[in-house]
Order: sequence, then C-alpha cells, then structure tokens
Amino acid sequence: SETSIFSGDGTQIQSVLGIPIEIKGNLIGYTLLEHSLYNFFNKEHEIFMQAITNQIAVTLENNRLYKQIVDSATKDPLIGIYNR
Repeated sequence: SETSIFSGDGTQIQSVLGIPIEIKGNLIGYTLLEHSLYNFFNKEHEIFMQAITNQIAVTLENNRLYKQIVDSATKDPLIGIYNR
C-alpha cells in the first residue's frame, strides 16, 4: 500500500524487501531491506539480496558445523563429558 510506516528514528519507510534465511529447508531468520521511496525495489534488488542472504545462510551453517566439530573433539562422544 502507499501508506508509510515509521522507523525508530522517525523516517518514513515506503518500501520493504524481505528474504528468508533458510538452511536445508528450515527457516532460521529473515533479511529486511527498507527504503524511504515508494515501490523502490525491483527484481535486480531481489536477486542481489537473495545472493547475500544465501551467503549468510552458508556462513551460519559453517559456524554451526564448526561448533559441532569442536564439541566432538573436546567431549567424549559416548557420555558427553569433557576429555582431558
């Protein structure tokens, strides 16, 4: 709609582009892009933001896997207590 919403600093938001962050089909978050001009975003903006969001998803998954490996290396896999 042409009705604006207000951000926390008092500026008017006329356009919003939201892209879901998904890992293996699971929704884990959202990226939002806002602009003060009405109907500002186009298909190129969407493609660009999707590429950035995909990189964010890969980074988050890599971080999760890294933590899992560190945890496996420091804890006994059978009983879950810390190794010496």
